[in-house]
Parts: sequence; C-alpha cells; structure tokens
Amino acid sequence: MSSTSINESSSEQIHDKDLDLDDIALQSAGVLLAVNLNSWKVHAVSDNADDLLGISTDALMDEPIDKWFDDKQTAIFKNLCEDDFLAQRMRSQRLDFNIGDGEIRELECLAQRVGRYLVIELFNPQDTAFKSPESRSRFRDLIFHDADTSETTTEACRKIADRLQSSMSVNGVGIYSFDEFGNGHIVTLSNDGKYHFPEEGIRSERFTEVARKPLQESQVRFISNYEKDSIGYQLSEVANNNVDVSGAFLRAHPAEDEAYLSDFAPAKGFLVLPIIMEKRLWGIILCLNTDDFCPPLVDLRLFSFAAQMASMAVSRAEAIRRLDAFRDAQAFAAKVEFDARNEFNATETLKEILPDTLSALGFEMAKVNFGDVKFQVGIDDECSVDVKRFMAEQVDGITIVDQMASKELKIELSDSVCSEAAFLALSDSGDDFVFLGRRDFGLRETEDEPGNLQTPLRPLSRGYQIEALQPFRQSIQLLFRTERERHLAAEKLLS
Repeated sequence: MSSTSINESSSEQIHDKDLDLDDIALQSAGVLLAVNLNSWKVHAVSDNADDLLGISTDALMDEPIDKWFDDKQTAIFKNLCEDDFLAQRMRSQRLDFNIGDGEIRELECLAQRVGRYLVIELFNPQDTAFKSPESRSRFRDLIFHDADTSETTTEACRKIADRLQSSMSVNGVGIYSFDEFGNGHIVTLSNDGKYHFPEEGIRSERFTEVARKPLQESQVRFISNYEKDSIGYQLSEVANNNVDVSGAFLRAHPAEDEAYLSDFAPAKGFLVLPIIMEKRLWGIILCLNTDDFCPPLVDLRLFSFAAQMASMAVSRAEAIRRLDAFRDAQAFAAKVEFDARNEFNATETLKEILPDTLSALGFEMAKVNFGDVKFQVGIDDECSVDVKRFMAEQVDGITIVDQMASKELKIELSDSVCSEAAFLALSDSGDDFVFLGRRDFGLRETEDEPGNLQTPLRPLSRGYQIEALQPFRQSIQLLFRTERERHLAAEKLLS
C-alpha cells in the first residue's frame, strides 16, 4: 500500500477557492483521520498515529472505520454526516477506540464533515472543568447573565474574561478589540497573578491577514505546539489529494500566528476565540498558559458560547450607542436651532455642546471656522485643514476620512494630529467648516479609575456617522447664518 507524503511546512496561504495542501501541517496534540463518506474507509492519517494510538499510519490507511469503532459509534458518525445542520458543526464526545487484541482505549473525539470526508480528531482524555451537568448549565447561565446585564462592552468583557480564567484554570485571559488598521487594543485582562500581559496589546504588523482570516470565519484557534515542529499527514492514493483539513482543530499555526503570539512569552499554550460583530472580527479572547495545554474538548462548546455571548454584548452595546448617538445628535441639533432662533451667541452655543457631541460620535477634537470665528476644542495641538482637498470629495457637505477614504485624503490627514476625521462644510466654498477628528486608536486612562487602561469609544461606522452628522451640520449652518444675518441687519440700521 502506498501513500503520498504531505509537505510538513508550517506556512499557510489563503486561497478563495482552491486549497494548497502542500502548505498544510498539523499539531502533535492529537491524531487526525479523514474518512471517505462513500466507502467509510480512512483516506488520511497524521504521522503521529503510532505515538498516541500505538498503531502505525500504514495499518490505519484504507481500513474501514468499523475496524476501530464499535457499531454504536460508527452509527453516530454516519448520522452526523446525514444531518445537514449537525454536519456543519464540530461535535465533541468521548469514545472507545479498538486498538486490537481486545485492548480498548478511551479517547476524546472531534468530528466534522468537510465535503465528502468526515474529519475525525482524536485526543487523550482531559478532565472537564465542570464537575457535573448542573455546573455546566450554571456556567452557561452565568455567562449569559454577564453579557445580558452589563451596561458597557468593557464590563461584559471583564466579567466573561474572569469567568473563563477561573473555569479553565489557565494563567491568563485577555480580550482585545481591533481597530481598522489591525491593531489589537486591550479591553480587559484577567490572570492568576503568575503571568503578566504585555501592556501594548497586539501590533497590526504582527497580526496579519493570514492570522486573522480563520478568526474572521469564526474558527477557534488552538495552539499547543508553539515553538515546536509541526507534523505532516499522509493520504491514500485513492484520495486524489482532495482531503481538506484546513478547518481542523489540530491545524498547525502558520508563522504569522507565531509572530504575534511570541509577544506573549513565556506563554506556550493558546486558545483563541473570535468575537464577531456584523460579520467582521471585532476582537479576540486570548486564553493562554505558560505550559502546553489542551482544553477539554467537551468544554470547547461552552468556551465558544462565552465568545458568542461576548459578541452579543458588543453588538448590543454598539446598537445602543448608535441609538444614543442619533438621539444626542438630534438633541444637539435641536438646541443649536433653538439658540439660533432665540439669538443666542453662536460661538458660546457651540463651545457648550461640542464636548458632548464629540463624545457621542466617537471624536476627540473639533476645529470650527466660520468667518471671523475660529477656535478648536478637545486637543491642544493645532490641526491644519486643507479645505480644497476635503471639499473635492464631499458628499452633501460631509467628507469622512477613515480606512475607506481615498489615498490622497489619508495622506492629507497624516500631517495632522488626527488619524480619522469628518469635515462638515458650512458654506459652498468650504471656507466655513467644522472639522471633527480623533487620534490613533490607543489606550486611554479612565478618569474614574486612574491606572485602568481602556480603549476609547469606537467611532460610528461611515454610514451612521453621516446620518448622525447631517442634522448637526445643518443646524450649525442655521446658527451661524442667523447670527450673520443679525449682524448685517444691525450694521444696516447703524448706517
């Protein structure tokens, strides 16, 4: 019996359609088998089968699975593959593996259908973190309660991180939120006192698209072989190089994972859980240990549930904030309009409401220019504004400079103190304007808890910013125009 050896390279490439199997490798924490769904024979085996199972790769290859699993377990595998809903999910359970000569070994198993193959991953049994079904149910209830009752994203993340750290008994759990540039900023950290997280978070140049891609697809990343050699696997000739194990739990980490994880030394074992909001990677839950570790597979669904609850809390907080921003923007606009019609001083009105406006919309500074009125609030450093450049790309009087903006606008903004901005034209020429900006998405020290590093409020997405800013822009126009008309009328009377 011959087989095709797979390259043991630990590098990874991302492909939209075809998978380059020469760039796939595995971790040594468990054994991987791929079973053909037509013949129910093993068509792929990882090279470490003998180490865990005491059976050589050749002895496993092209053999029917009922040689190794009893009728009940084989039926479970087949039912899994026949159910379209269950087949898309990774199922974990304990089972008996028949080694031969009457010897039975209890193993933990993950199984998932991928195309026309059932990918089975086998591990030595791990003690569950929960003592009873009641404690597992209690964990779910507490995680849901943490997410449902927290008033802020930070509060929800802090509670979930603390609960994961204590239940998993790992050295640390950190939750990071990613900005538009791929930088991961600390939301909250929980540790056992023996490990200390780096203060700077995760740098974008260390956390590339190759590392983010699996997480954006809601795949849990498990890394037990950090700084260890990956292993290959072998394929049966009849498999035609057509077994996709890219989504396997044992999938070896690429060099890009090692780049950012090396910043967390001396940690060696990692479980990375994605936090997804609106189909994008909002952040990650990073569970780490200074020793190699493999989380009990039976608990994986509970830990994934915690990540889903964190996603829910983040999405709900963002939705509430958007509503609040709309309400605040409408309220600010109404106040400006009221002050305009009641002949209040335009400059004083703006200076009064701008701090709250900036907070609601996720900005840190404002520069106002209207005729002779010129002032800046929020950041002391002077911010220069090229009116012609911003006006060239305005839509209905508003120009948003963010990750989606043109290269020219980004270059223009790079010379200022801001990394993102909104330009509100108050006149057709743009010479009258309000410029709102924010600095790099870095850590801030909270006012109520000095020394507690938090990420600042995320700016609203482009569409929501425009919808919230438009009534605000129009009301400021009314405020200044009303005051200008008042002055012109007064000058006319005096003349």
